[in-house]
Amino acid sequence: KLYGLDDTEGVLDISPLVKTLRERIDLSEFWTQDTKIHIFVRSIETGKVHIFSNKKEDCDKGPLYHYIDSADTAFRVAQAATALRSIFSPVAVNGEIYCDAGLANPFPVEDAFDEGCDTVFAFIRDYEHYARGKGILGAKIEDDEVSVQNLYAYIKMKADFRRRNEGQ
Repeated sequence: KLYGLDDTEGVLDISPLVKTLRERIDLSEFWTQDTKIHIFVRSIETGKVHIFSNKKEDCDKGPLYHYIDSADTAFRVAQAATALRSIFSPVAVNGEIYCDAGLANPFPVEDAFDEGCDTVFAFIRDYEHYARGKGILGAKIEDDEVSVQNLYAYIKMKADFRRRNEGQ
């Protein structure tokens, strides 16, 4: 936000990749499989995290849950979840515009525990490798990376506490 990047359109167009994926990925069993899929996105208008699910009953959990009712919606939501502002443009889904959930929910382990997951794998990047920016923008990105790392550590600490207490 500091540099106005949230207000810019994405500089890269991901739609050719999405088109290829649509041609090659068969989602016919997406709704009938036992595995529940949740895709986290952030509303551009409200800043709130919304969760799209392949299970219709999840919509009973509240207004921030949405049912992925078609392959088109599944691909649009997945595209929105990868829409990092200023790199990839946000995506409209069912009349609302979404982007990557980002810092609004960077490590949704609490949601996974709420869904009954007993094992969560987290892959994080090596901070030392990515935090070597140059100039004023690089310094801001480095500060943001430290903030993300601190937020992740806090969320992980809370999740570890809950894991011990609930035996997850």
